[in-house]
Amino acid sequence: MVLKVKFTLFVFFLFLNVIFMFGSLSDVRNGVKSFKLKNGMKFILFERHKVPVVSFVTFVNVGSVNEPKGETGITHVFEHMAFKGTRVIGTVDYKKEKPILDDMDKVFEEILAIQDGDDENLKREKLPVLKKKFRELQKEAEKYVVNNEFMRILNENGAEGTNAQTTSDYTAYFINLPSNKAELWAYMESDRILNPVMREFYKEKEVIKEERRMRVESNPIGKLIEEVQCTAFQAHPYHHPTIGFMSDIEHATRDEVRKLHDRYYCGKNITIAVVGDITLKELKKLADKYFSKIPSGEVKDEYITPEPPQRSKKIIEMKSDAQPLVLMCFHRPQLNSPENFIFDALTDILSGGNSSVLYKKLVIEEKKAIAVGALSGFPGNKYPNLYIVYAFPSNGVDANDLLKRLEDELFRLKKEKVSEKELERVKKREKLMLVESLSSNQEMAFNLAYYETIGGGWENLFDSLKRIDRIAPEDILDVANKYFKEENMIIGILNKK
Repeated sequence: MVLKVKFTLFVFFLFLNVIFMFGSLSDVRNGVKSFKLKNGMKFILFERHKVPVVSFVTFVNVGSVNEPKGETGITHVFEHMAFKGTRVIGTVDYKKEKPILDDMDKVFEEILAIQDGDDENLKREKLPVLKKKFRELQKEAEKYVVNNEFMRILNENGAEGTNAQTTSDYTAYFINLPSNKAELWAYMESDRILNPVMREFYKEKEVIKEERRMRVESNPIGKLIEEVQCTAFQAHPYHHPTIGFMSDIEHATRDEVRKLHDRYYCGKNITIAVVGDITLKELKKLADKYFSKIPSGEVKDEYITPEPPQRSKKIIEMKSDAQPLVLMCFHRPQLNSPENFIFDALTDILSGGNSSVLYKKLVIEEKKAIAVGALSGFPGNKYPNLYIVYAFPSNGVDANDLLKRLEDELFRLKKEKVSEKELERVKKREKLMLVESLSSNQEMAFNLAYYETIGGGWENLFDSLKRIDRIAPEDILDVANKYFKEENMIIGILNKK
């Protein structure tokens, strides 16, 4: 009872805080302004002038789903390259640097041709010579590099939280700056979209390869998740991981990454959301001055092969000395589906806090698991994806036994209606998360850009409350029966050797 009162008061005071900051949620929605440049680039703005800071989020409508076969990971590679500077930033003399970078590309492609070929004499005699030449060119190119100049300029001007993110669905860039540095942001962001120089490309690929080793090759959980992903999607490009397969990363060339940039980093494919201490007049002026030069591009709706219905249960079992893990996955519809918010509600019912079904049953009462959870929208949300329920077995508990209990609790939702009381708790939590996202400049900018890019329009962010309120116990029952079927299930088990 005390916990319930505390939670209700917390939600109440959070709503009061939001209302104090910018009125009702309808006032927030009405305060969002948007415009489009002639090149198709979209800008979304919410003014908030209490603190002299601004959050900028740039969304590019390209993710790993858009990568050609054999070029997995190149979207993520370009995200790294976006911080390496431009023809002006990051170099002491681009005119002298450029021919060296071009020569490196030629030598690298020669190396690949010999390594992938069958001529053992060439491998023995010419390969060492080419590799030596490549190393010499790398050293020569390094003389012109000003390390981390892009980030240094931003940091020296008060930037916070500068980062980027590549997903299956999109690529996003985040910068928070004092409001009097808005023009600096506009210059630097437009310059790296227009004139990126992929310097230190081959050096950075080694960083990405190491990132993959840490996430997947030397991480049993990462290996299991990748195996589940590749098994769940046979036709759809959600099949491959965002970081890419190791062989594709090794073979990636600057030309491949440049072509991806030229195709997708264009006006029609970019949305920028801005929240903070800047006026619409100021933003329009900066947009016209710096971003109108970006070509509109010819991006068309691409045909993405849909994943055919799964016809039988799939099971992946791996052995390791690591902590055991059980994954239970089900195919589910995309973000814009009317059922999307029902899956969000299911996530909260199953694993939202200490009173949730799985935590209460498997962790507290039966002590079969040390942690449980559920997540929706893996590996992306733009297309039909996976709903995942997971559990880490307690010491001495067999993973297969825990899997059976997980299945029992999940399938119980197909027979027993969730109570109105439980559903009301879930609705409060969902509304709380929405309100929390609006209280942060960067989170609000992210959500506006996210919904505009893959959610059918930024307005849908504010329609969430209505959709959450409409959920009934019968909806939970219907979705559980429709999707929680054996033939729609992919099981991942990480067990002790």
